[in-house]
Amino acid sequence: MTSQPRSSVVVPYITAAAAVVGLAAIVVLLGVGQTPGAAPASSAPPVAVRGSASPGASLIASQSVPSVPSAAPSALPAPSATPTPTPAPGTWSKPATVAGFDTCFSVVAAIDDGGTHHLAASCGSPGNEIRYAVSTDGHAWTTSILKPPTGRSELDPQLAFAGDTLYLAYSRVAPEEGGCGDDGLADVGVYYRTRTLPSGDWSEPTRIGEVADHLQSFRVSGSVIHATVTDEKEGRTFYETLSGSTLGRYAIADAAGSSSLRVGDDGKGRVAYESTKGIAYGMVSGGQFSSVTIPNSTGGWNPVLILAPGNDAYLLWNRSDHGAGCAGGGPDPEDGTYFATNASGKWVTTRITTLVGGASLALDPATRELHAIVLGPNRLVYFHRAAGGAWTHENAVRRSAASAVIRQDPTTGALFVAYVSYPIEGPSFIQVTGRR
Repeated sequence: MTSQPRSSVVVPYITAAAAVVGLAAIVVLLGVGQTPGAAPASSAPPVAVRGSASPGASLIASQSVPSVPSAAPSALPAPSATPTPTPAPGTWSKPATVAGFDTCFSVVAAIDDGGTHHLAASCGSPGNEIRYAVSTDGHAWTTSILKPPTGRSELDPQLAFAGDTLYLAYSRVAPEEGGCGDDGLADVGVYYRTRTLPSGDWSEPTRIGEVADHLQSFRVSGSVIHATVTDEKEGRTFYETLSGSTLGRYAIADAAGSSSLRVGDDGKGRVAYESTKGIAYGMVSGGQFSSVTIPNSTGGWNPVLILAPGNDAYLLWNRSDHGAGCAGGGPDPEDGTYFATNASGKWVTTRITTLVGGASLALDPATRELHAIVLGPNRLVYFHRAAGGAWTHENAVRRSAASAVIRQDPTTGALFVAYVSYPIEGPSFIQVTGRR
């Protein structure tokens, strides 16, 4: 079984000496639309969820989903930092820090149909908790803490919308003694909360799936919840649907790492995931999960999937050694960040950069323009591709960062980026930037 570290093992403090050593060890060449060439330095996954291959498929239906109470969210008293002025067209704004989001090690972002921005992050040291922030303009934020029950930690949040309802899903874990290849976190289930937009309170958490599940990806379509989870007890990955109290649970037999989920125009979930053969793409058909391996994706991991109208798929993923345990291999000439789409009727794969780091992808559904953020050494690089055009790139932010995510405001077309910033000294924190 291939095992990868969870995001919770990222240490939110980096010393100056460690930063210097890290910079000396990383030499990465940036190339756009290149064929494989000189070998860049490899990079460990900034956020990864353990998974494993499994031998079969199964369906579990008609399961009752219990509600589990938890402490109510508590507001943070500190207001947001001074709002950053809106940048001139085509320029990135000066990064702004979101108050109350320190000691954080992962972040997700979403923008609703009214243009309101939402953030959720895994934060805290030594324990882990979910923090949530909301902003009507992407500049001034109101932040709150969703405290986990005593003796539990909560991490790896996901945000999703269904009409005027916002969903927040996450994994709940019980800290225990770990070791090499073991993060010391025993899964105790995947939970979600909801709030009615724009100003409703958060509901009490409800568990979905099995107790040993750990959340990978989460979406909602109408009244149906879709998720991919890893059952840490069985070492298997599942695609789940929850409609009312009926849970559909489908094994992804060849899953070997993280996954990314989106729901198509037809209400059916599509999943891109790391398989034993490369990056695979599949969905439920005939009561079982079936998939195909994307050409030229051997060695790929950390896929990011989005769907265009008509269910055309667009994907980014990393290719590099990302072995489990306490040792890994070296760089390879074919390492980098890759892009694939089936919009032409067949899968076409290209490498867009030799950078290897976390990636995020956004799509303008009207124009089919693609916007991506790829993490490089001490910088976030913005990639853009007009429909049918070539990829271009520019530096968006120059700093050490992780867990970057890019979103496009549906009301203005402006781009929004959130990420974890790592200073040379002191705790990590969440920053945001944008352009129009």
